[in-house]
Amino acid sequence: MSPQRAAIIEDLLKNRPVGPDSNPVTYTKVEVWDPAKSQNVTKYKPSDVFFGYNKKILFNMGIRSLDDVRKILRSHKFEGKYYLGSQKRTYTRQCNRLWSRLSPAVTKVIEDGGEGVYRVVHKSVRNSYTLRETNVGFVYAVNYKESQNIARLMFGYLVQDPENIETVFSRYGSPAALKSYNEKAIEKIDNRLKEMTASIERTHKSIDKLNNMREAVLNATLSMCSEVNDEA
Repeated sequence: MSPQRAAIIEDLLKNRPVGPDSNPVTYTKVEVWDPAKSQNVTKYKPSDVFFGYNKKILFNMGIRSLDDVRKILRSHKFEGKYYLGSQKRTYTRQCNRLWSRLSPAVTKVIEDGGEGVYRVVHKSVRNSYTLRETNVGFVYAVNYKESQNIARLMFGYLVQDPENIETVFSRYGSPAALKSYNEKAIEKIDNRLKEMTASIERTHKSIDKLNNMREAVLNATLSMCSEVNDEA
């Protein structure tokens, strides 16, 4: 983990993050209703929803979900342990706190888009209740409109409904960033191909075994039942 990323995480885990030196955050006291206590309680409202940090920097930390937060904090704060014992409550509280402070930046950036890398997905209806999203690859664009145009041009021929190819902003950056993203996508596809090839080979072996079994049963039937047919 980079020193900058570690420092931001440590700051956002504080009761009241201070923000970067160049843009420190301030707080004002507000009264809010606490349903658990059935009364108003005093909270400290930050002057900036991103706690003084540039939302692009927070987004490019690569944390996109609560699950990502759990993995990072388990490694960063709890030595990679899965059994936390008495520390489990602390771990859960820190995960929820960090994600609540990162998620506004993540949501805003994904909503707005920008110049960088976009993930290409194909959305198809699985049934009346679920929508299946298939990751296709990544493209580089300056905004959502351009990214969708490029994605449908590059990948539209793969599906029968190219209008259902959409994009999701993944990272700010230059075209050079696209290379690493698509290299990982290709690696995943290669691994999937290996799995499918191995599955096909296992299926062929099972078919051969069943054919041999069928032939053995047929031979046994013909050899043992020939006298019955002669007597008939």
